Amino acid sequence: EMLLDYDVAMNYGNWVTCCRVDKDYDVYDFRSSSDEALELVLNSEMVNDAEGTYIRRWVPELRDVPLKYLHCPWRMDGDEMKSAGCVVGTDYPKPVIAAQKLLAQTPNIDNAKDGAAEGSW
Repeated sequence: EMLLDYDVAMNYGNWVTCCRVDKDYDVYDFRSSSDEALELVLNSEMVNDAEGTYIRRWVPELRDVPLKYLHCPWRMDGDEMKSAGCVVGTDYPKPVIAAQKLLAQTPNIDNAKDGAAEGSW
């Protein structure tokens, strides 16, 4: 109703895929510790919001987090968390999905600006 170029098939398919409610959701199930699934999710975040504009607008808890940690705030040390006003586990939830893998690995945000975030997943 609100889209100027609305097409039922195109819009529905895109929305359900982006929201991960499509029938193939389990392929991208990042609740597991699959390297590919974690890479897909974090890479998508970094490429599509490399400067953190969307995150800072809609997730106020992360507004003052340095860009280096914006997509992975759990990587900040205690002093950095306090300085940013975002203590993970208090002000912002701890990772509940593949937490050990997420805590152990940090993607490289600098490469996201070039269209490919890289990290040791």
